[in-house]
Amino acid sequence: MNTPNLFNFATSELSQDATLAYILAWAKPEYKANGYLLNRLGESLLRAMVESWARATDNPDPLEGVPIALVEVGTQRNHIDLWAKINDDLVLIVEDKTQTVEHSDQIARYQQKAANMWPERMAVAVYAKTGNECLPSLEEGDKHFGMFLRPDLLEVLDSVIETDNTILAEFKQYLQTWQDETDSYQTEPYYRWKTKEDRNWRATHAIEGFYDELNRWLTSMGEWSNWGYVANPNGGFMGFWWYWKVHHGLNCELYLQIESGWRLQIRVNRLPDEDKNYEKVTKDLMWDAWFAIEAAAAAPAFDLIQINKSGRYRGGKMASVADVTFYDKDTYLASKSDGIIHMPGTKRNLQLAMQLVDAVCTRSKEE
Repeated sequence: MNTPNLFNFATSELSQDATLAYILAWAKPEYKANGYLLNRLGESLLRAMVESWARATDNPDPLEGVPIALVEVGTQRNHIDLWAKINDDLVLIVEDKTQTVEHSDQIARYQQKAANMWPERMAVAVYAKTGNECLPSLEEGDKHFGMFLRPDLLEVLDSVIETDNTILAEFKQYLQTWQDETDSYQTEPYYRWKTKEDRNWRATHAIEGFYDELNRWLTSMGEWSNWGYVANPNGGFMGFWWYWKVHHGLNCELYLQIESGWRLQIRVNRLPDEDKNYEKVTKDLMWDAWFAIEAAAAAPAFDLIQINKSGRYRGGKMASVADVTFYDKDTYLASKSDGIIHMPGTKRNLQLAMQLVDAVCTRSKEE
């Protein structure tokens, strides 16, 4: 029977700060007598976070083979979300996020603050994130901090035999549910993604999981891609963007976008000027781009593709020109009879859409 979970209500980053601090505080050696499993869990999390820093920065792990004799944990000091002084020579600082992302080089600044506050200690920094985040965002920066994501946290929580601690049990259940919803794109029919994401977080998480797989697949091929939430007057959507190609004849770029997981579009934006400013896309440019796409799509190589105009052409900063679907369906997604997506077929469709963009832009060079 389902029961209330504290973390369905305590969703803020401050709540998560407190929970992680609570777990880390159990690593104090003096707590072992009253809570052996909790002590073991706290120490495991402490060591795993420090080890993630060592791995990311290519430094020796300062806790490898070193017993933990002293732990002092605190939160919200000089804007540092969470910190833990370890033994006499180390301080771990944690930038903790749920849905938001690291910005303005926060972690580097907090690491310097820690070095100033505790000059006798080596400051190691970790970015802890329980929400979903796109791969390019995670890979930005100079690798001066470790990454500790939801799967890493679940691995630590799973490594210790279940305790009777309600807080930890509910925290683990909350994170596991989030992970299961993220992975559900592999087991849930794609048409459920059409529900507006702001009213259906299960659908949102499934889309994020799907985008994460596409992100990693495209990265493996050397293609840059990105995804995130797009606000608009219609309630917004989760979008995925990649494959910018220059159309020289129209002095613009064409690129691909997925909207809400299931709708694939070819979009257009103007090329930037020397000051990196973009002129607005006009209705005339949209029509010219449509005719170029339509002509290229007529080639036998694209018999499986259907293209349709993306609504009314009004212009704007960036604009959708064509919807791309396959096999007389309303989507580009290849799926099984039960609506569950078939990833190899879906990736083949996306590669064909990329080839269509190439064909449109190649024709512009030849004309």
